[in-house]
Amino acid sequence: MTQGRLSVQEYICEFERFHSRISFEEEPEQTTVRFLQGLDLSIAKKVDIQPYCNSEDIYKLAMKMKKVFQE
Repeated sequence: MTQGRLSVQEYICEFERFHSRISFEEEPEQTTVRFLQGLDLSIAKKVDIQPYCNSEDIYKLAMKMKKVFQE
């Protein structure tokens, strides 16, 4: 799954919906990697250098980076 033309918020919602449908368990770190790999590269690079602990942190950082660098 990739962000494509989706907004960051839309991508987060779609990612969460897709992830809730998968039938296997994965480590939280793997989920984070999947999310970052699908996120717009310019945003993902900025998010990945920030400290985070969980998916919620990643989502908030992605939203913040989009707003900060959109201006």
